[in-house]
Amino acid sequence: MAKVLLALLALAICHSSFYGVAHLVDSRAPAVLPNDAKEYLKAHNQARAKVGVDPLKWSYSLANGASWLVRRQRNLNVCNFANITVTKYGVNQLLAGDRSMAPSNVVDAWVDEKKYYNPFYGVAHRVDYRAPAVLPNDAQEYLKAHNQARAKVGVSPLKWSYSLAKGASWLVRPQRNLNVCKFANITGTEYNIYGTNQSLAGDSTMALSDIMDAWVDEKKYYNYTRNSCTPNHKCGVYKQVVWRKSLELGCAQATCSGDGGRLTISLYNPGGNYKGQWPY
Repeated sequence: MAKVLLALLALAICHSSFYGVAHLVDSRAPAVLPNDAKEYLKAHNQARAKVGVDPLKWSYSLANGASWLVRRQRNLNVCNFANITVTKYGVNQLLAGDRSMAPSNVVDAWVDEKKYYNPFYGVAHRVDYRAPAVLPNDAQEYLKAHNQARAKVGVSPLKWSYSLAKGASWLVRPQRNLNVCKFANITGTEYNIYGTNQSLAGDSTMALSDIMDAWVDEKKYYNYTRNSCTPNHKCGVYKQVVWRKSLELGCAQATCSGDGGRLTISLYNPGGNYKGQWPY
C-alpha cells in the first residue's frame, strides 16, 4: 500500500511527464530518478519521517498507471478529478489552477491536512497544534473533577484536548441566542462519534466545580456488580466520567441570553457507555 500512493501523484497536474503505457512494469527504468519523481518522494518521505514511518520507494509501474489516468485531461477545457471507482491502490488527487505548480507544493498542500487529523478517528475535527503550554483555569477544573473521580476507581487520568474543547464550544454557542437553554442536538454533527455529557443549570453563577460534582454524584446510583443504574435514577453521566477507555476530554459552557441558564458540554475521545461493557 505504501508504494501505491506515491506514483499516483501524477494525477495532480493535467499533463503527463512519465510513460504513456498503462500499468506496465518498465524493466528499463532509468538508474537515476527524474527530478519531479525525486520531489514527490522527498516531500512524502519528509512527512513520513516526522511520524516515524518508513520511506516510500518510487514505482515506475504505478507512475505509468497515474500517467494513463491523467492523460485524458489533456483534451478537457477544465481539469476534473479522475474517476477511479474500482482500484486496489490508494489514491491522492489535487487540482491546481497553475500547471507550473511544483510537485513539492502539491504534496505540501496534502501534508498540511495534518492539522485537521485526529489520530483516533481520522479526519474528524481540527487539531490545534498551537495549544498554550498552561491550561486555562476552567480546563483545569474540568480535568481535576474528572480525574479525582477516575482515581477513586483506579482509572488513568484524562488529558485535555483543545480540539474537543473547540467542538464543545461550537455545540454550546447557539445557546447564547436562546431565551431558554436546551440540550444540544449532536446527532448528525461531526461530534456524534465522541462520548458526550451535558447538563443544564438554571443559575449561571453556579460554580463549575458544583456542576462536575453533580455529574460524579451519580455514582451513588450505579451498581457495579450489575453494571446498571438504580431503578428510576440515571448514572450514565458518571459512567462516562470514569470510562476507562476514554483518553481525552474537552468541555465548554454557554449562558442563555433569556433565562440566564447555563449549558455545559463535555466531549470524550474515545466515547464510552457501550451497552454490555463495564466502565472500568
